[in-house]
Amino acid sequence: MEGRVQDRADVGIVAFMIYPEIGGGTGPLGDIYRYLTSLEYFQIIEITHIADDIVRSECQRTIVDADKNVAFGTHPAILMNRLDLGSEDEAKRQNAIEVVKGAIHEAYAWDATGFAFLSGPDPGTDARSKAIGRTVDSVLELCDHAASQGEMPLLLEAFDRAPYAKNCLLGPSEEVAEFAQRICKTHPSFGLLVDQAHMTLLEEKTEHCLGVLKEFLVHAHVGNCVMKHPEHEAYGDNHPRFGIPEGENGLEELVEFLAGLNGIGYFEGPKKPLSFELKPCSGESAEEIIIESAGLLDTAWSQA
Repeated sequence: MEGRVQDRADVGIVAFMIYPEIGGGTGPLGDIYRYLTSLEYFQIIEITHIADDIVRSECQRTIVDADKNVAFGTHPAILMNRLDLGSEDEAKRQNAIEVVKGAIHEAYAWDATGFAFLSGPDPGTDARSKAIGRTVDSVLELCDHAASQGEMPLLLEAFDRAPYAKNCLLGPSEEVAEFAQRICKTHPSFGLLVDQAHMTLLEEKTEHCLGVLKEFLVHAHVGNCVMKHPEHEAYGDNHPRFGIPEGENGLEELVEFLAGLNGIGYFEGPKKPLSFELKPCSGESAEEIIIESAGLLDTAWSQA
């Protein structure tokens, strides 16, 4: 494709993945956000909960002053607390709803362009249909809550449903698209986030996955995974850098993913997000991974 990727997409980075020490809402947040916002390459910083009010305000000023957009992900809260929007235990389902509502409120305070979340754990084949139904009910309530405060869209990120990874309810592309269709009947701003690594873990082909999701797709992540080496620290859904010897995705796969997005019209019209979701392994430098990945994306873009 011609030109720079930034000409046709807003390039982002998932801050709480490249710097996992801030995923719990603490850590060297000020230094990290000052560094990420200093990088001209990125237009979007994907953030999550920040526990301290003063630190949060300082980080907000840093991002606003740098003229960057914010996307909010509530993944750490859901995963760390094992929240389940489709739980058959009504108290647990309601608790999950309330936690996510709190995160929605925080995302509005950031003036976030979008709010991403994931489904709960897969309960198995026999219980899956009812769990999806309960998740629909939960998400409709969350959409109503978000709509009462403004126009920020809610996005479901399609995760893997593989025993060696996160093993989430949603899920395979056909089921995710059907879920989105049910929500969009009353909340047309609802959308989907596709993640290259999760697609790989699901063993779905790019053309199939993107073709099924294209009607609802408004956000994309690029990333890698390890599937064949259980002893590796990044085994499963741990988003190692591109090109790691034990990984599945490198330049060739990134070119294919970008070409697939282009083929469904993702890069046409108003710019949509295209974000890196990468996590350093032991001894690796986040800064080096960022620089290396930016170069790889530029090369892949020119070849797609």
